[in-house]
Amino acid sequence: MKYAGLAVTTVAHKNEHIGADKRRTTIKDCGTVEFNDNVTKVFKFGSIEWGQAGMVGLTELLALHLQGLNVKNEIRAFCMWCDAQKVDSERVVGQVLVYNDGKRFILQAGAELLKSGTTIESADIPLPYFSIGSGAEHAFPVLLRDGNIDEAIQEAMKHDKGTGGGIDMAHEQKDRNNVVTLPQPKEVAEALKNDGYLDSDGNFTKKSLGYTSTKLLDLNALAKMGLVNNVSSI
Repeated sequence: MKYAGLAVTTVAHKNEHIGADKRRTTIKDCGTVEFNDNVTKVFKFGSIEWGQAGMVGLTELLALHLQGLNVKNEIRAFCMWCDAQKVDSERVVGQVLVYNDGKRFILQAGAELLKSGTTIESADIPLPYFSIGSGAEHAFPVLLRDGNIDEAIQEAMKHDKGTGGGIDMAHEQKDRNNVVTLPQPKEVAEALKNDGYLDSDGNFTKKSLGYTSTKLLDLNALAKMGLVNNVSSI
């Protein structure tokens, strides 16, 4: 079935659906690039559906934020850890594109935002379609022309090396409604450990540096263009 909705690296949304490609990009120490085309970037948590783009350590923390957890300290700690690992600050960015009961919005976090004192930045999406990730500029015109998510992501695959593999839809994923069961703040660490992003000593792992290509968005500039509104930060 072809779905209309949001499209990630490419994550896209249109109307009530969110979809994404399945490619994750790994840049090795020697500079070579490795692709994994079997990565899930879209998820469901009760009535919330979302797609993730960027560095997995940050996208996982933003996903926990969506599920009601306070992750501000962990986001700051992760960005500091990436700096210590000499990761290019422009790559230390995470974004989630969200649909929840008729409301569409974007969340993003990153090292560059943190420099200005912002831990998480958000904006509402007034349009019935949007896209994030490295292939977003190719997916968005297709959505604008009333194309569906499949068509938008397939177009991005033709032009963007960071977009590839198959296409997943958020509403078809297993519900993560029972993921969070522990009291704060232990639950954040436990959730990250369960997924392999923290080791037994509470340190971030190399897995958290996995990357689905994207770049930080200037939400205030997009607001002036009418593509987002209600920009806010915490």
